[in-house]
Amino acid sequence: EIDLTNHHYGQNWALILNRSLSIYLDLLRLLASFAVVLSHSAVFVMPAMSKIFRIHGTEAVAIFFVLSGFVIGYVTTEKNESHWKTYAIARLSRMLSVVVIAIPMVLIVDKIGLSINPDFYEGKDWFNPNTGFFEFLRAISFTNEVWNMHSIFGSNEPYWSLGFEVPYYILFGLSFFLSGKIRIISLISWSIIFGLKIILYLPLWLMGLVVLRIVRSISDSRKIFGFFIFGGSIISYGLLKVAKSFFPDSMRFSIFRPVEGADYVVCLVYFLLVGVVISANIVGFRVLVGDKLKVPQKLEQAIRWLAGGSFTLYLLHMPLLVLIRAVWPKVAEHPLNGILGTLAVIAFCYLLAELGERRKQTARHAVEWLFGKAVHAPR
Repeated sequence: EIDLTNHHYGQNWALILNRSLSIYLDLLRLLASFAVVLSHSAVFVMPAMSKIFRIHGTEAVAIFFVLSGFVIGYVTTEKNESHWKTYAIARLSRMLSVVVIAIPMVLIVDKIGLSINPDFYEGKDWFNPNTGFFEFLRAISFTNEVWNMHSIFGSNEPYWSLGFEVPYYILFGLSFFLSGKIRIISLISWSIIFGLKIILYLPLWLMGLVVLRIVRSISDSRKIFGFFIFGGSIISYGLLKVAKSFFPDSMRFSIFRPVEGADYVVCLVYFLLVGVVISANIVGFRVLVGDKLKVPQKLEQAIRWLAGGSFTLYLLHMPLLVLIRAVWPKVAEHPLNGILGTLAVIAFCYLLAELGERRKQTARHAVEWLFGKAVHAPR
């Protein structure tokens, strides 16, 4: 597959710049997806999980945003999405390939869990008991995070990130394909519709565009220079994690939180610094390795295949972990139970990926058909 249409969600990077970087970016988004899964697994089914594995879920979101900006910049300047129509079709079909599976599955999974153990869901901040028509509209229109809104669809809190990313896709499209007064009016309208919270985290997404520009300008590897950048980014990430540990546990490091107070400013600065570290890591890898990374073919195929289902894994793991805990309350009492539960969720998510995420062409054909109907509709 050669569908470069999203970040942590199943595209193949095989033609981006060079093979070495493409493998690394696939690995990076795969590790980010698993970081989110493990952070939620520790909450619901495996509380005994070592802290080193469970504490990177929030930072993984910054990886997703940087990679998203990178990919969108690439496909619109180097691939076949230099026209607004092909760009819109690619974005919509990419979302459609997973959302059409995710939304019904969440409704089914939550229905089962609530019928067996309703007490487990009651009063939890990760569950919206009032999920109905308006929440459905916000989910399918990706307006679930406008201004200070944080609309959770059932128990699928990770869906929130699409409420940032899709607006960024729209913003980029308006900036890239429009010009003059129309572009200015459109950008002002975008800001009014989506609000301050989404605007404040825009630099995190734009870092991906900057990384693309830097990486594209690198013609060869400089191992010493690359070693310092790459190694420095890893050390810097560790220092950020240490600094974060000094803040009180009551402070929420969440991108989707409402814009309020000094704590929010600290959170914003933290995530932007994480984005800078991730950007430096990617650039450092490119400078260090060049196109000389030797990866066994079987390992490369495994990385690409697993990364190809990571959108589904990210978007559906939490409702499934919640379901396991609801129907099997003792799952958290023994580490082996938690491991088995987590592996079962991962396996089921990859099975669902076969039905949606890996059927992107089917979704694309559907979107193209809808576009054709809209263009030729009677006026």
